Amino acid sequence: MQQLINQYIGGLKLGRKQTFKNLAVFALLSDYTADLNYLTLDEALAKDLIDVVEVSQGGSVPELKVVNNSDRMVLILDGEELVGAKQNRIVNTTILIAGSGFADSWNRNFFTLFDPGYTCCLLNDMSNRRSLLDERIDIIFVRNAPFRAWAFVMGRVPIFPLFWPPNWASDHAGVFAQLIFR
Repeated sequence: MQQLINQYIGGLKLGRKQTFKNLAVFALLSDYTADLNYLTLDEALAKDLIDVVEVSQGGSVPELKVVNNSDRMVLILDGEELVGAKQNRIVNTTILIAGSGFADSWNRNFFTLFDPGYTCCLLNDMSNRRSLLDERIDIIFVRNAPFRAWAFVMGRVPIFPLFWPPNWASDHAGVFAQLIFR
């Protein structure tokens, strides 16, 4: 792993400097490409590959259900409008929705009997010293193939002095999974 990281960092090039008043920013450029095979929201909608529906008959204003009928992931960017339910909604975070050919490694995990896999979050005003760990949003997806997973949440306890506010280093614990394919 260290060799891969060193190889990646060694391939970085410094881009042109951009300045504004007393701030200078340099772009980091790389020839590295990741083969993320995904569709944008517009592409998925144009091909009729996703359905945007209410979460229940009565609906819930802050919630929608997006069903991805494609075997490819769909990327929905912060600020995009979801159309198709009782009222349109604007997305306030970037979401990568798993395709129908993906499985959540946590759901194939022995430890789900003892641990819900919560990895997030802080209160809206960020006043809590530790993450509430009351939401499961950090997920490892794999292609739906026969496998068993050994997964766990790590980093539940903040490292000194990060638990002293204001730190906002991260409100997430990490998810680790070892996948054994048959």
